[in-house]
Amino acid sequence: MTEIEGALSSYRTKAHLVYEALRQAILAGRYPPGSRVNIDQLAIELGTSKVPIREAIGRLVGEGWLETSPHVGAVVPELSPDDIIETSIIRSIVEGAAVRYSAGHLSRASLKSLRKLLARMDDAAKTDAPEYPQLNREFHSLAFSSCPFPALKAIAASWLDKSSQLRTVRFLPEYLPESQAEHHKLVDALERRDGPAAERVTRHHIERAGQLLARFALERAGRDAAASPGTE
Repeated sequence: MTEIEGALSSYRTKAHLVYEALRQAILAGRYPPGSRVNIDQLAIELGTSKVPIREAIGRLVGEGWLETSPHVGAVVPELSPDDIIETSIIRSIVEGAAVRYSAGHLSRASLKSLRKLLARMDDAAKTDAPEYPQLNREFHSLAFSSCPFPALKAIAASWLDKSSQLRTVRFLPEYLPESQAEHHKLVDALERRDGPAAERVTRHHIERAGQLLARFALERAGRDAAASPGTE
């Protein structure tokens, strides 16, 4: 490897590490909707130059985790009730079908892993721990991982990624006990190899979360509007 190639490799690695760190910070709720990403502060925190940070931000903008605002820079998008409802409807249908067809193909090892994840999620939910969102994503992904239809599985994964950007569990900590109860019902159905029941639980679970988050977004918009000064 030449000196130039080595520098490029190091630079790309730093950009990817910044991307992962910033995405996880957004997912964990460190950056709430409407908040600005301060490049100077982030460079100090991560001990890197601004160049890989700008590249990471550009990637996050392209994926929908951030958006650019004139004279402000990169900001975390506000929650849209319509987008939330639409996302939950599509995801519930697609993921529900993927889980249904995964039920008969999950190995014993996968079912055991689901139970272990569920136990970790139970512990994290009790304290609203920052790792819960990632555990939740791993759980849902594993539930449909054995779907025998590659296109269906890929679509389910893409909508799970999009749904993760809504950060439901960060904004609805009071929903965690109900959410965990639904996760337990899902694993029970999968262990019985009951695909239709697993699909019903999945669809209800995702649609319920979407309804609650849309209500939260509407209430948030109302509070913001009330706090803004009126215009003549």
